Amino acid sequence: MLNEESEGTVRTTVTLPKPNYEEIERIAREKRVSVAWVVREAVIEYLASDSAEAATPLKVRKDARP
Repeated sequence: MLNEESEGTVRTTVTLPKPNYEEIERIAREKRVSVAWVVREAVIEYLASDSAEAATPLKVRKDARP
């Protein structure tokens, strides 16, 4: 796995609903890892899954910002 200082990594920002973030924080505390680690692992797992290929586009919420 790449660390933050590895060549080829990118820093990004995401906005999550508060309940989702709180759940990620809970998981991070239980595993004794950072929130960033949980998010990276989730992305890696999603991209590796067959469902990632079959995923339908996300619907844009009416209150979503451009």
